[in-house]
Amino acid sequence: MTKWLSNNRNFLASIPVAERSMSAALDLNPDLTERVLGVLWNVNKDLFGFKVCATLPTSITRRSVLSVICSLYDPLGVAAPVVIVAKILLQELCRKGQSWNETIPSEAEEAWRTWLQNLLFWPK
Repeated sequence: MTKWLSNNRNFLASIPVAERSMSAALDLNPDLTERVLGVLWNVNKDLFGFKVCATLPTSITRRSVLSVICSLYDPLGVAAPVVIVAKILLQELCRKGQSWNETIPSEAEEAWRTWLQNLLFWPK
């Protein structure tokens, strides 16, 4: 295995330079973020994060809700407690017979906008 990266300076010092990640340095940048198994990892803070590419469209449909939910790549299931809220909303839309391209009801739209804004502006 090569291209090692760690937030432990002693461990990193024991790895030959040729086998370290390109961004690995013994004086770790406090804002160093790397992709690990498809998830963002802040090396110094030892925190995982997710890249969310979503905007609030003018017309929210069942299709647009599903698109945002599916855009969250979380192979380890770390974000499941947050994402489940949106999945339950989508499930309710399906149970009510909401079509894919029809604008969702106002109470569901309000819940969706609140969830999405909280997701996009989560404290870092």
